[in-house]
Amino acid sequence: MIHKITVICLLALSSSFVIQTSARVELGRVGTHQLRISDPATGSQLVSLPFLKSAMSRGRLDTVDVASSNLQAVQGAFSGFDARFTYILRVTDGSAAGAWFFLGESSATGDTVEVLNDGFAGKLNQLEGNESFAVHALYTLSEIFPEAGHFLPAADLDLKAMQVHFYDGREFQKCWLSNGAITEHIGWTRAVDGQLIYAGDTAILPGASFLVLDPRADASVNIRIQGVVLKSPLKVPLYAGYNFVASNYNQGLTGPNAFLLGKLGLKESGFRSSVSQQEGDKVFSYDAETGQFGARFYLDETTGEFNAAASFQPGDGFVVYNSGEAYLWSPIN
Repeated sequence: MIHKITVICLLALSSSFVIQTSARVELGRVGTHQLRISDPATGSQLVSLPFLKSAMSRGRLDTVDVASSNLQAVQGAFSGFDARFTYILRVTDGSAAGAWFFLGESSATGDTVEVLNDGFAGKLNQLEGNESFAVHALYTLSEIFPEAGHFLPAADLDLKAMQVHFYDGREFQKCWLSNGAITEHIGWTRAVDGQLIYAGDTAILPGASFLVLDPRADASVNIRIQGVVLKSPLKVPLYAGYNFVASNYNQGLTGPNAFLLGKLGLKESGFRSSVSQQEGDKVFSYDAETGQFGARFYLDETTGEFNAAASFQPGDGFVVYNSGEAYLWSPIN
């Protein structure tokens, strides 16, 4: 028997949507996307979250203190943070629109907050200090993939359980759904320094893709994700080596060719051209049927275009190999 499940993780939407692929999108407001995470024909899926959560607060910066990595906004936008979540500040206008910064939850006083890991997806020294912004809590693993074990398989061992693999730049970090038999908790689990710890609060970063593995050969599972459709696309850091990435819905991505590789803004952001697949930067697509990375694409130095056509829809994932120094990918707006 084939298990066919659709998990509705979040609230239903309002009306008047524009149809785009497997999503319903209302530009400038909210949308929902149906994401296939298990399929009888495949052993794994490379997926992403094409939305952010709706903003918990908005404001305009009053002060940027680069030396102390602090931001100030006297409207009180930096309050109400919950220690269970990871928060980001997204710049919504000006030359830095699309840049985003991790916020220190414990440092938030209402009017001020500390920025963590400056330079990850934006640089404080490139802000003028009067930018409009929005604060978002990031989705967590347990919010997107239910832990109860009713829809997704939980087990005593990782090989029998639902798995999610995140690439950290060097290797995959595996999270698996424990039934509590050998752990002190039920839910998402990962190994750290020889200990099995709870991982359901793992934040899923904007613009990142990850592998989902279902041990059931006959399972068919979709989840529906709701979030805000941004006016400006989010910047995505591309470090030297392999980067598991994805595009997000934004108001600039419309029309039948919006998701073509050549339209995603990679070549305008710093993607290095070459004369063959053996040189320069590369893009790899994922073949879910074989569980392997199949077609590869390069930016032809002669024509200034990618060597072949490819399309990567929001919710899909792909890999960018960066042969040089890190840069920020700014999807076309």
